[in-house]
Amino acid sequence: MLSGARSTALDNRMKPKRQTANHNLIRRINRSLILHQLRTAAPQSRATLAERTGLTRSTVSSLADELIAANLIHETGVGPSRGGRRGTLLALNPQGGCAIGVEMTEDAVLVMLTDFVAQPRWQQGFTLKTTDPDAVIERTEALITEALRYNADHDAMRPLGIGLGIVGLVDAAAGVLKKATNLGWEGIPFRQRWEERFHLPVYIGNEASIATLGENYFGAAQGYSDFVYLKIARNAIGGGVFVNGALYHGTDGYAGEVGHMVIELGGPRCTCGRYGCWEAVLREALVFAANVVMLVEDAQQGDNEAQQVLERVIEVIAVGVANLINIFNPQMVVLGGEVGQLLAPMLPEIRRQVAPRTIIPEAQSVELVTSQITTNACALGAVALVLDDILGEPNH
Repeated sequence: MLSGARSTALDNRMKPKRQTANHNLIRRINRSLILHQLRTAAPQSRATLAERTGLTRSTVSSLADELIAANLIHETGVGPSRGGRRGTLLALNPQGGCAIGVEMTEDAVLVMLTDFVAQPRWQQGFTLKTTDPDAVIERTEALITEALRYNADHDAMRPLGIGLGIVGLVDAAAGVLKKATNLGWEGIPFRQRWEERFHLPVYIGNEASIATLGENYFGAAQGYSDFVYLKIARNAIGGGVFVNGALYHGTDGYAGEVGHMVIELGGPRCTCGRYGCWEAVLREALVFAANVVMLVEDAQQGDNEAQQVLERVIEVIAVGVANLINIFNPQMVVLGGEVGQLLAPMLPEIRRQVAPRTIIPEAQSVELVTSQITTNACALGAVALVLDDILGEPNH
C-alpha cells in the first residue's frame, strides 16, 4: 500500500497531465466552434466570431491564428466599421485540403473530388455492368487514384480523406459493409482495404444516412439539429435521422433502415423476406406506373387512372412519414431521391394526410420539404463525412 505522502506526490504528478488533456480537448472544441461558424456563415470578423461563439476575443484571435497557419481559414478582406477599428474578415480556405466522396449504388458508382468548401473539382463514374465485387471495387479504386492524381497535378491540396456512401447495412465504426442485398455483397472491409492502399482516413456509411449529412451541410436542412431525411426511390426507401445536431447511427450503425418499417400487416412481400414493409407497399403502388415522371405529369393533366395511382402513392408516403414524426418529433422531414423530389407539387396533399396521423399539435407541425440537392446527394454527403471529422465537435 502507498504511504499518504507518496500517494499525494503521485496525484500531483498526474494532475498536470489531466489538466493538459482537458485543455487540449477544450481547445479542439473551441476550434470546431469557429470552423462551424465559418462554414455556416462567412465571412466573419474575429469580433463577430467571439459574439456568436461566446468565446473571448483573445481566445478567438489565438485560435484564428492557428487555423490560418494550418491553412484551414484565410483572411478575405476588411469588414465595415462598428464604431472603432475595422475588423479583418475570415472564411474557410478552399485550398485547405481536398476530400473524395464515393457514391456506390446497385446501379452505378460516382467518385467526386472537392476542395475544403466542398466545391467539386473533378468527378467521374460508371454504370455497373457486373456486380462482381472485385471488378467493381477495383474500378472504383482506379477512379480514386485518378482523382488524387488530378489534385496533385492541378491544385496540390492536402488530401483529407475518402468518404464512401454505399447501399446496404454498414458497420460505420468498423468501416465494413456487412450486407448489400441488391449487390449480393457481404463482409467487405472497405476502411481497412482503402486505408492500406491510399494511406488516408476512410469514412463509410449507408448511402441514405450519408445523404442525410449532405442535406445538413449543403441542402434544405442547413441549420436544423433534428430532422429526418428520406431517400425515396421506385424500389427502395432509405433514410437518415439527425438528433441533437448529429447523425444518429444506432448501436451497430444500422439506423436509417426506415424502408423496412411495417406499415401494412399482411402486405406485399419485401426483398428482405418480410411482408408489408414500407418500401414494398410503395413498390406495389407503383407497379403499373411505367415511369414516375410521366405518372405525375399525367395525373396533373387529369388522367383518372394516373390520379388514382398517385393518390395511393401519396397515402403510402404519408403513413410512413407520420410514423417517423411520431417516433422522432423532428423539426423537419426532407423528401429526397427520385420519387421524393418528384412529389414536390404534392407536398400540400401529403401534409394534409400526415396531420391526422400524428399526435403532435397542429401549432407545432413539422416542416415537410423536398431535398435541395437534386444530383449526387450521396457523393456530396460522403464529402461532408470527411469534412465533418475536421469541422465537427470532437466526441471524445
